[in-house]
Amino acid sequence: MTLVQGLDDPGTHTLYIDDVRVIDSAAGVEKVPAPEKLNVEGRDNHLDVSWKPSPSKDVFAYRVYRSADGENFRPVATRPGWSCRYEDFVEKPGSVAHFKVSAVNLNGEESPLSEPVQGRTEALNDDQLLDLIQKGCFRYYWDVANSNSGMALEILPGDENLVHAIQMYDMLNYAHRQHHAIVEALERGQSARAEALMREHANSAKESINAAALPVATPDTGARLTLARTSNGSGT
Repeated sequence: MTLVQGLDDPGTHTLYIDDVRVIDSAAGVEKVPAPEKLNVEGRDNHLDVSWKPSPSKDVFAYRVYRSADGENFRPVATRPGWSCRYEDFVEKPGSVAHFKVSAVNLNGEESPLSEPVQGRTEALNDDQLLDLIQKGCFRYYWDVANSNSGMALEILPGDENLVHAIQMYDMLNYAHRQHHAIVEALERGQSARAEALMREHANSAKESINAAALPVATPDTGARLTLARTSNGSGT
């Protein structure tokens, strides 16, 4: 990448660079087809838009368009090529929106827009809300977790320069969500799922205890605090 300023321009300029990509070659990049099989599911305050993954290997991103009247569509989001889902948060139950999606290839060329789909938000009862939470939890692991290790995003090994207290907070926050998932599984009589979550939580708790033995810099004073394990494994 070469940036040149003319010799006849003595001024100082600030240049912002965004969306830099490195690809093997721009030659032979295919024009990608429009996404197919769009679907919209209405929730209480958002619409869940999904579509079929493109068969083309040259898809770089998807662009989501929304319309209130089904006629005038404008872009509202860009999703990475590995993601075929977008959640659009709207005002309230009963809101209607129309969507189209395009695919963008490695050269930045956009496909035609897909066929439109329409969705409406609707109020959820307690069972529907629990279904939504359970589905969202599954998607979190299915879509975001590391494909090789299966580890959740927050507990992947991080930058060694990150503040240790932040890493501990992420672990505790993750474990807190596990608590809710375990209770929800027990209430629904899903014993196998509850057992799997408890086993996972036990491992998270072990990692938290190990981390608690390391010195922590408190964010307010910068003082260093050391948490030590007691004989029963708890932190003090």
